[in-house]
Amino acid sequence: MVIVSLAASASVYRGILDGDAFTPLDVTPPIAVCRNIDVYLDGSGTAVIAAIDIDGGSTDDISIVSYVASQTSFGCADIGPENVTLTVTDGGGNSDNCV
Repeated sequence: MVIVSLAASASVYRGILDGDAFTPLDVTPPIAVCRNIDVYLDGSGTAVIAAIDIDGGSTDDISIVSYVASQTSFGCADIGPENVTLTVTDGGGNSDNCV
């Protein structure tokens, strides 16, 4: 098993070469992009969102494996603007966040 760097065009890929198989190492963090949303409370005074609801097109060079919002449940005490942080994590464990 050998760690190698491959250059293709303007991109450089780092990974592990094991025989003929090349497994890329994900060293580049994703780019988190948030979007504002309006959330309306239901008849019982609560609302729930999913982290993906506030994603505004986050990207990664390989893939994003998780989206986590700092707050997903809202009630009467939360009426008005709320800052919610979105954290996106890729398969290499790299992460980024936005508010």
